[in-house]
Amino acid sequence: MNSNHQNDVVDMYQIEIVRKELEALAEEHNFNFQNEFVIQKSVELDRLLNKYNKPST
Repeated sequence: MNSNHQNDVVDMYQIEIVRKELEALAEEHNFNFQNEFVIQKSVELDRLLNKYNKPST
């Protein structure tokens, strides 16, 4: 397994963990997406996802 593939797998696990944390936080705060903790976790997830949404050059 090459290094890039291993990094991608780790990143995908990180994304899934953060997604689950966001889901739990949102539920804990009655799906109030204006809650600062929910917003922070959402920003964290966006950053991870944006790594994969950059156009390739």
